[in-house]
Amino acid sequence: MAKQAAAYLIMGSLAVMSLQCGGDQQHASQTAPLPPAEPMPAEPIMTPASRATPPPVEEETAPAPETQAEPAQPASPEKQALSDEQIAAVTDVANDAEIAQAKIAQKNAKNARVKKFAAMMIKDHSAAKQKQKKVLGKLQLSPVDNSMSTQLKSDSDQKLEDLKALKGPDFDRAYMDAQVDAHQKVLDAFDNQLIPEADSEEFRALLSEIRPKIAAHLAEAKEIQQALLDATSGPSSGKQGESSGMKANESPPEPHQH
Repeated sequence: MAKQAAAYLIMGSLAVMSLQCGGDQQHASQTAPLPPAEPMPAEPIMTPASRATPPPVEEETAPAPETQAEPAQPASPEKQALSDEQIAAVTDVANDAEIAQAKIAQKNAKNARVKKFAAMMIKDHSAAKQKQKKVLGKLQLSPVDNSMSTQLKSDSDQKLEDLKALKGPDFDRAYMDAQVDAHQKVLDAFDNQLIPEADSEEFRALLSEIRPKIAAHLAEAKEIQQALLDATSGPSSGKQGESSGMKANESPPEPHQH
């Protein structure tokens, strides 16, 4: 009986122990924290470079018709206003040129009217130069070279050299042609630039006083130029008259009146 009782005790103890162990395991399984869930792999971010986009389709365009470019036109230089000192340089050059050419004319000219015109050029342009010098001294101004006066001097010097090589009728025609051209250019300059742009009233008054002389010289030069031209064409017309049985100084017969 004692052995049976001891066996029952042992078996009971074992049963209790097994129950405790199972309960502990169940309690541990219920209280133990679950392992963290594995994160889902993130979807890869597509960058603009990584996105596969098809290349844009280039539209075919018809080539533009070729046009010939027009040649660029050179810009004309703008006329610059002249100061009183620059205007004085222009008129000084014009006076000096007329005097120098007239002195050559007195030596190389043959026509008496051409010689008389040359003497008038020396007298009038010397007087104009002296008047200008007096006015400039009063205004305390001195001539200043400029593009207009420099160009005028260059042209005048070249014409003077050309005239030196001529004599007689050839000189007369060349000299009067040069006088018509020079006086026309100077008169235009007086009207369009020199008088309008003069700043000093006294200097402008002097230029206005000189202007009629220039116009008178131009008119006289044109008359002499035409007279020389008529004299040159006279002998040829005379010969033509003689060839037809009429002398050069004879007038053609008047037509019969019915």
